[in-house]
Amino acid sequence: MTPQPKILATHLARRAYVSVRQSTLRPVLYATASQERQYGLVERAGTVGWPATQVVLIDDDQGQSGSRAHERPGFQDLRGALALDQVGIVLVLEVARLARNCSEWYRVLEVAALAGPLIGDIDGVYDPRDYHDRLLLGLKGTLSEAELYTLKTRLHGGRLTKARQGTLVQMLPVGLVRPREGRVPLDPHLDVQTTVRTVFEQFERLGSAAAVLRYFRAHEVRMPRLVTDGEDLGTLVWQPASYATLSLMLTNPAYAAAFAFGRRHQAAGRVPGELTPRTRLPLEEWPGLVQDVYPACIPWER
Repeated sequence: MTPQPKILATHLARRAYVSVRQSTLRPVLYATASQERQYGLVERAGTVGWPATQVVLIDDDQGQSGSRAHERPGFQDLRGALALDQVGIVLVLEVARLARNCSEWYRVLEVAALAGPLIGDIDGVYDPRDYHDRLLLGLKGTLSEAELYTLKTRLHGGRLTKARQGTLVQMLPVGLVRPREGRVPLDPHLDVQTTVRTVFEQFERLGSAAAVLRYFRAHEVRMPRLVTDGEDLGTLVWQPASYATLSLMLTNPAYAAAFAFGRRHQAAGRVPGELTPRTRLPLEEWPGLVQDVYPACIPWER
């Protein structure tokens, strides 16, 4: 970024905002070269006229996807500063670091066109009030969103290929454990194995999940559960039986030795911050189903 004729005194009178973001925690922890380049924009802001006291660094969005603006506090702060005419220039390594969603990107351009700040990346400095610059910034935002779609398509294709082979790593239900290598064995704890077998034996005898639940409560039998988030991820805890837990066990193909992928379809029209409903697909529509992958608690026919 050499001295730019587009940078005026009115821009220098306001602050320079430097945006630093990487999509996931892995590059945050290990891709230090990219981080250094992004943090280097603070120094570059000084070379084009902004003193260090007028440079604001936004790196609150590390490990956050650029497609979900509502989950990025740093991006929200930047939009607020733009609306309040506090920004003289926004410096970013590339447009994709700001947003990978065209609707969010064009909102930024609209506010910038009204407030008058510049946007700078590794290719140069752009004035959103200038037709040609705004056209180029819009094109960069569109390409950024298209790139994200391409990446997701490739990743989904790779996952689907592994799923059809039964080699995709999934979280296993209680009663099965994932070794470092080799086939998945049953949980070595006999009390876990006994409880899982009891669920299927009582269902065979009683005929319904509700009846099994009454049996467990009458005999004060607790159910093992794997913690799936937080600091205790993967820890086994024991809790009173519930209908939801029993129903999930009785409908999980893994207990019949089968690897299954895509049993549920997520509905379109996801609302930010809310759970999207998923519908259960019939067995013949599952994209991945491979039998004899895990040790069987019950035969597939049952």
